[in-house]
Parts: sequence; C-alpha cells; structure tokens
Amino acid sequence: MRKHCLAPHHVEADTLKVVEIDQPLRRVSGLGLLSSAVALGFVLAHNADDRNVLLNFFINLSNAIAAMGRLLSWFLPVGLASLTATRVLAVASTVRSAHSLSLLLTYSLNVVVAVLVHTFVVLPLIQWVMVQHWKRGLLRFFGQVQCIRPSPVPTAGAQQSFSASRAPDCKP
Repeated sequence: MRKHCLAPHHVEADTLKVVEIDQPLRRVSGLGLLSSAVALGFVLAHNADDRNVLLNFFINLSNAIAAMGRLLSWFLPVGLASLTATRVLAVASTVRSAHSLSLLLTYSLNVVVAVLVHTFVVLPLIQWVMVQHWKRGLLRFFGQVQCIRPSPVPTAGAQQSFSASRAPDCKP
C-alpha cells in the first residue's frame, strides 16, 4: 500500500495526517467475477445465432443476465443462511462462558419470535384492515349505483339532471 501525506500549505508538520490508499481491485471478488463470466459464456454459447450478430449479442446478453438472476434468486436463501450461520458460529466460538452463550441463544430466539409475530400477526392484521376499508368503500359505491335509475327524457347536452336520475327513496 502506498501512503500519501495530505497537508495544506498552512498546516504545521506535526498535524499531518497519513491516509492509506488501497488498490480498488483488492476489494473485488475474483472468484465471483470468474464464475459470472463463465456462466455468461455458457449461456451466450447456448443462445448463439449467425444472423444479426450484434443485435443477437445484446439480446442474448439480456437473456443471460436474466437467467443468471433467476438462478441466483433460487440459491440466495441458502447463501444468506450459510453466511448467517457462519457469523453465529464465529460469535459462538469466541464466547467463553455459558452466560454469554445463553444470551446469544436468547437473542436468536427473540429474533425468530419477532419475525414469526410480524409474519403471522402484524401483516395479516394490516391486510385485514385494508380489505375492510376497501370493502366498505366498494359497498357504499354499489349502494349509490343501485339508487340511480335511467331517465327517460334526455336533457340538453345528452346529460341527465341529478334530481331525475335519483330514486325517491335514496338520501343524498
């Protein structure tokens, strides 16, 4: 790594800050890029065609990225579960006492219970409230529609007057 001193001209020598500049390619996963390129190559080779090479390249590239996205969406839960299990096991291996392990298990149990309550209580309750609100508005609309009857006499401009179109038993 290279170290650079960033100092304005008016700053004294004892207050200089040393900033480490890391190479940006060190943070890129080489194995991820390689596997993505190999998968892209396989899909493009499978979809190859001789006509309209450039157009077909971009169409096949779009199809390949969509296929890789669908494949990734199937394996994503397994990857997330393994990453979570790795972190939990790393924390559990550093825990020395039984009390700390019991706190970790209690926290994990609380998270699972909170997710279950949110999934099976909060979300259905929100859905029920929204459906009840929508249903009331829909029933009110149908009640208004039943009170309207067609007028036998067309008015000027082919519009019906409000009083002629309302049934006498409907209240405004």
